[in-house]
Amino acid sequence: MNRKRLQIVTIALALLVAGTAIGADNVPTVEPRADMLLKRMGAVLAAAEEFTLTNTFTSDETVSTGEIAQLEGTVEIALRRPDGLRASIHGDFGSKQYFYDGSRMVFADGSHNTYAEAMVPSTIDGAMDEMWQTYGFKIPLVDFVSSDPYTTLLKNV
Repeated sequence: MNRKRLQIVTIALALLVAGTAIGADNVPTVEPRADMLLKRMGAVLAAAEEFTLTNTFTSDETVSTGEIAQLEGTVEIALRRPDGLRASIHGDFGSKQYFYDGSRMVFADGSHNTYAEAMVPSTIDGAMDEMWQTYGFKIPLVDFVSSDPYTTLLKNV
C-alpha cells in the first residue's frame, strides 16, 4: 500500500473516532467528513489484492487476582485475496500465529508449543466469522481485511 493510501487510512480512523457523536435520538452518528474518509479507506482496502498492516496495541486484561493488567503487543496481518491470510501476534501474552489458505485455519501458540487446525469456509469473511463464532478466536484488526471494511467497521459504532 503506498504512503498516500496509508495516510487516508490513518486520517479516516482518526476522524471516525473524533467524528462519532450521540445524536438527538441517542443513536451514534458519524460526522459526514469522517464517514466520507472511512468510505474511501474501505474502498481502498476492499480493492487491494494484497497488503500488510502492522499495529502496536495495549489491552486491559483481568488477571487471576482480580486486578487489571495492561498488556502490550504487536499484530501484523498479511492478506492475499481471495484465500490467503497470515497473522502474527507477539507481546506480553506470548506469540500466536494464524494461517488461512482458503479452506482451513491453523492456529499456533508458540508460548505453549500447541497448535490447532480447523476446516473453515472458503472466504476470508466466512473463515473469520467461523473462527469467532465457533472457537472464540478473533484476530486483532481483522475487520480491516473483510470484503467490506467500511460496513464492518461501522457495525458497532
